[in-house]
Amino acid sequence: MSVTNGITTASGQGSYNAAAEEAWMAKECPNCAAPMTFAVAQRFVRTPQNQNRLVNVWLYCVKCRRGAVDNDGAISPGKREYPTPDGTPDAEKLLWEEIRSCLSVNAYNAVAMLCRKLLLHLVFTHERSQNPGATPRNITFAQAVQYLLDNGVITAANEPLAVEIKNIGNRANHELPNITEGDARKILLFMNYLFVSLYEIPKQASIPTVFVGTAAEPYEGDLEPDVGSDHAQE
Repeated sequence: MSVTNGITTASGQGSYNAAAEEAWMAKECPNCAAPMTFAVAQRFVRTPQNQNRLVNVWLYCVKCRRGAVDNDGAISPGKREYPTPDGTPDAEKLLWEEIRSCLSVNAYNAVAMLCRKLLLHLVFTHERSQNPGATPRNITFAQAVQYLLDNGVITAANEPLAVEIKNIGNRANHELPNITEGDARKILLFMNYLFVSLYEIPKQASIPTVFVGTAAEPYEGDLEPDVGSDHAQE
């Protein structure tokens, strides 16, 4: 099957085919990190020195079959970092992929808010392992981190990082948060550490835990109590 099947381009001056050297570029796919992409189309402009300068490239990845655009060196969508750890439950996996997309388009406040949702999943899953009748509580980002610290889910060695994440989380809970790129990356690095330690390592080692294995029951109910609920806490 030809790499150009299903793709139409305007045939203009200087056109090329899939076998041409200029059709392939060593530009990493932002979706799957494949090292080579196919240039579906390219646009050049004339410089004052009367030379052609490449300014736009429409890219196609033959590995994941998704596209991207290189606008004068800036590739969109942005690179999707922090691949989903193995063993992550389906519900959390969908949210994790959304968080990766948010980071790739610089939506840092969204990263913090969605990571809080993942933290709540971990908190309520752990609570149900101790008390099957446990119901959601209205807790902040910082309170969720503190719960995981108090119950040993976050190890003592990582407490300094957890404390910093708590401080960032306090800002993330404001009505109009202002999460920087550095803050968002720290939060996602922290979440990646948690998911690798709680899901990926036990899954690959075949070790049943509260979070992985036949006895694990990932929380799948409402993450927030209804307004006015007896369980709601400020």
